[in-house]
Amino acid sequence: MYPWIDFLIMIVSGIMYVVFDPFYWLVLVLVALQYRQMNKRYKKMFGVAGQSLAKQFIMAMALGIAGGIIASLVLTIVGVSIDAAGLSYIWPLAVALAFIHMRFLCFAYAGGILAVCNLLTGFPEIDALQVIALVAVLHITESILIAISGSYASMPVFLRRRDGQIAGAFSLYNFWPVPLLVLTAVPLQTPTGDFLQTPDWWPILQTKLQPENIMYVLYPVVAGLGYADIAVTSTPAVKRRNSAIQLALYSIGLLFIVIAAVKYKWLQIIAAFAAPLGHEAIIQFNLYMENKGKALFVDDGYGLKILDTVPGSPARAAGLQTGDKLLELNGIKLTNGHELAYAIDTGKEDYRIKLLRREMVLTINIARQKSTDCLGIILVPCGSEDLFVELADRNLGLLNLYHRLRQGLGGKKK
Repeated sequence: MYPWIDFLIMIVSGIMYVVFDPFYWLVLVLVALQYRQMNKRYKKMFGVAGQSLAKQFIMAMALGIAGGIIASLVLTIVGVSIDAAGLSYIWPLAVALAFIHMRFLCFAYAGGILAVCNLLTGFPEIDALQVIALVAVLHITESILIAISGSYASMPVFLRRRDGQIAGAFSLYNFWPVPLLVLTAVPLQTPTGDFLQTPDWWPILQTKLQPENIMYVLYPVVAGLGYADIAVTSTPAVKRRNSAIQLALYSIGLLFIVIAAVKYKWLQIIAAFAAPLGHEAIIQFNLYMENKGKALFVDDGYGLKILDTVPGSPARAAGLQTGDKLLELNGIKLTNGHELAYAIDTGKEDYRIKLLRREMVLTINIARQKSTDCLGIILVPCGSEDLFVELADRNLGLLNLYHRLRQGLGGKKK
């Protein structure tokens, strides 16, 4: 019987060892800088502080460690080896692809291209199935982290869509430093450390790139995973759930194809093409839906719809929610932001708010803070805002690259 408990203990203790590696902390600092930059954008757009940087830092660290344990378990059970997965080729290619578009800084694209080249030409000398298995497992881990991350890393924005409409939206972003333990082959010798007797079926992915007389040890690696998306037609929670499901279906399906390809060799080329094309299909589908679907956070002329509440504000503490419609404040009917500001400035007593939430009219009392008159409500845009963001074009980027090359050669962009 496979010693699962001993194996799990070995993984967890190894992950804790990686956490004290200086390179891990370097990645963690880079993650913190990314969150700091997002918080600066929040303050620039709304004039108030956003999410707690300390909370984002701690959550990123904790979830990254959890993701590292999950990924290390799956990678080891499948038998993905760092020697055969071609990381020395994947990283340089991923960085090169990022010059076309930053989202190509993803192993799905670099790994898929390398696997296709290996299967068609024999170069580079890697194991195509090991490469695609690495891609699949990392994306399985990412889907789990997206699902459990909650709303601690989302920022309300005003977004101008392709049709010119300005709508409220949420920029969703997560960055996780992930400590990993990955198999590596060493010459067979008498083990001096922890050693587990493995079952006959292991590893699932055998590779011919390594000599026969070898043993496997766990090698520490630090990886970085990230998630960035936009929620225009749904709430952040629904968007995250849908993104996690889509990515899980893609990555689990990809891993099943890889495992089946061990027996049915013709599936190898399908797995190689499915890695980048499947990932791109998810991105293009979601981009289309967010651009063409009905925007959820827009002014419909009845009441004042809440886009979000400011962390630590009276509105957040009172439980006001995204999508609530403010109807009255201290007896003053609300139809625009100026009336809300007037009701706040002229009132001396606590806030008495009448609102509509999912077809129910509620009355909520909120204590006025002596230090500030800020209620902490961010309303959906009215459509005439001067400060907004635009949804980036996520096409393949090849036309943009072509135009840049033409300009560099003296051509004109039409």
